[in-house]
Amino acid sequence: MLQLNDTERTVLACLWRQDGLSRARITALTKLSKATISRVVNQLMEKRLLTEQSVESRKTRGRPSTPLTLDRNSRSVGGVNIRSNCFDVSLGDLSGRIKDFFSIGHGRTDVEEGLAALPERLVERGVELDRLVSFSIVTPGIVERATGSVTNAFYTSGGRVFLGEKLALDCPVTVENDANSLIYSEILFGRIRETDILYIDKGFGSSLVIDGKVFRGPHGSAGELGHLQLDPHGPLCWCGKRGCLSAYFARESLMDRFSFHLNESHLKQPERALLGVLSQEYAVSSDRKFAEVFEQLLDLLGAAIANVVDFLGVETVVLNNQNPVYNSRTFDYLREYIFTTAIKRKNLRFESVTVSTERLMLVPLAVALSALLEKQEV
Repeated sequence: MLQLNDTERTVLACLWRQDGLSRARITALTKLSKATISRVVNQLMEKRLLTEQSVESRKTRGRPSTPLTLDRNSRSVGGVNIRSNCFDVSLGDLSGRIKDFFSIGHGRTDVEEGLAALPERLVERGVELDRLVSFSIVTPGIVERATGSVTNAFYTSGGRVFLGEKLALDCPVTVENDANSLIYSEILFGRIRETDILYIDKGFGSSLVIDGKVFRGPHGSAGELGHLQLDPHGPLCWCGKRGCLSAYFARESLMDRFSFHLNESHLKQPERALLGVLSQEYAVSSDRKFAEVFEQLLDLLGAAIANVVDFLGVETVVLNNQNPVYNSRTFDYLREYIFTTAIKRKNLRFESVTVSTERLMLVPLAVALSALLEKQEV
C-alpha cells in the first residue's frame, strides 16, 4: 500500500495547486532545503506520482529548469458516495479530473454487502486497482474518521458500522460525512476561498471550517447545527433531546405549527416535501398570518446560525440551496435576521451554493485527494 510522509504530501500539494513548478521554485515556496526537495521529488517520481515535463521546446538561456507535473497517467483516485438507493462511484486523475462515473443500485439494508462487492465491480469496469492511490467513502451519518466508523445513518440500524473495513482495496480508504465532503470539494476546487465557514447542507446537517480546515471534533460529530438546542422544553427530537433545531422542522412539528393552514394535499406530503411546499407557498403568499408563522420558524434557524457566528467568529455562512427551506424570499429574510442579530457581523458573508450533478460527482474525488495531500493528524 502506498504510504506518504508529511514532507512528500507538502511537495505534492504544492504541485497540485500550481503544476509545472521547478525544484528551485518548490524549495522557495516550501522553505525546505534543496537537498530535501531533491530527495522528496525523486521519491515521488519513484512512486509514480510526479513526472518531469519536456524542456526541449523551452527557449531559455543556459540550462533550463525542469518543470515537474503530477503523473496523471500512472495514478488515479476514486470514491463512492452512498445515496439512499444507490452508490455513485467517481474515478479521476490526480488533478481531480473525472475519468469515469457510474451508479450501482442497492437496498437500504445491504450497503455493507454492496461495498464489499465494489472492488469486483471496479475491475469489471476496467479499473486497474493497482493504480489507485486514494479512495473515499462519502456517507450520511456521524463519522469517526480515525476508525472509519459510522453511526446515525439510514443503514446503521442504531449501531456502529466500520465502513472502512468493508472495502478491500490496496490503497488508503477514507470515510467522511457527506456534508464535510461537499465543503472539502468546494474548498479544494476553489469555489470557496474563505478560511472560517459554517456550511448548512440540504438537511440541517452542517460543517465547520476553522482556519482553513474542516473541524470535526474527536468523534466526528462537531458542527451538528440541527441538534443545537434552542429550547429545552421544545418539541422532542429523534436524538432524545427537546428543542433541537431539526425538531422544529420535523413533520409532526410542522403539522402542529401550521394546523390552521394545512389541507388534504399538505397531509399527503412526506416530511422534506412538506417543508418544501410550505417554503414555496411562503415565497408567493400574501396571507399575513401564514407568513408570520413561517417567519417564526425562520427566526429559529436564524438564531441558531447567529449563535454559531458569534461563538466561533466564522466569516462566511454557506447555505446549500437544495435545502427545502431555501428560496429567494427565505434567503433574504434569513440574511436580514442574521445581520441584525449577530454581534460579529461586520465582515460576515451569507451566500448560497448550487450543487449540480457535475459538482456532486467531484465530491468523492475531493475527499480522496484531500486525504492524499493533507498532513496527517496525530
